[in-house]
Amino acid sequence: MALRGGGAGSGGGQSGADGGGGIDAGKVAIAQRLRRERTVTLASIAERLQMGTKMHLAHLLYWHERGRKKRHDTIDTLTSYLSRQVMRALFKS
Repeated sequence: MALRGGGAGSGGGQSGADGGGGIDAGKVAIAQRLRRERTVTLASIAERLQMGTKMHLAHLLYWHERGRKKRHDTIDTLTSYLSRQVMRALFKS
């Protein structure tokens, strides 16, 4: 997987007009994919994608994954709840 050239991963790590704000979600996704598919250190990923230190990248990856799991848990809970409601409605009549 090449990291050269333009695209979503090019440019600085900060988003927003004033340079503040969060890290580009596309870069976090690229970093996750690199960690999953390649033997690459966090330090080298953070340097190549201009995402700060390896510890900062580890923090971003942790919270991004935790947020993803939380969303899936919420969807599963809602689906389970709606299934129970439908079953109750069907068997009530």
